[in-house]
Amino acid sequence: MSYGVVFTETAVEMLLEVSSRRDQQAVRKRIHEVATDPEHLGKALTGELAGYWSTRAGGQRYRIIYHLDASRQLLTVLALGLRSEGSRSDIYVRATQMFGK
Repeated sequence: MSYGVVFTETAVEMLLEVSSRRDQQAVRKRIHEVATDPEHLGKALTGELAGYWSTRAGGQRYRIIYHLDASRQLLTVLALGLRSEGSRSDIYVRATQMFGK
């Protein structure tokens, strides 16, 4: 059974920051793929982002961070962006600043 998908306002803004239309489409397509089986097509995050999930998109350059509500069958896209390890603009760094524990 597929999960419903909702985007936070922040996630919508981040999607609009994706530089090319092609990458935006790849990210959207991946989100809808993940909604069919979010626990197997994504990875549970640890550390400060424990409780959230992540998946790759756009040739593995982008990461999509989401939350699952299994009781409501709802996938909430919280943030997305480029994986730039070691950079302050890395999506995991930004996500930790936004909603890290």
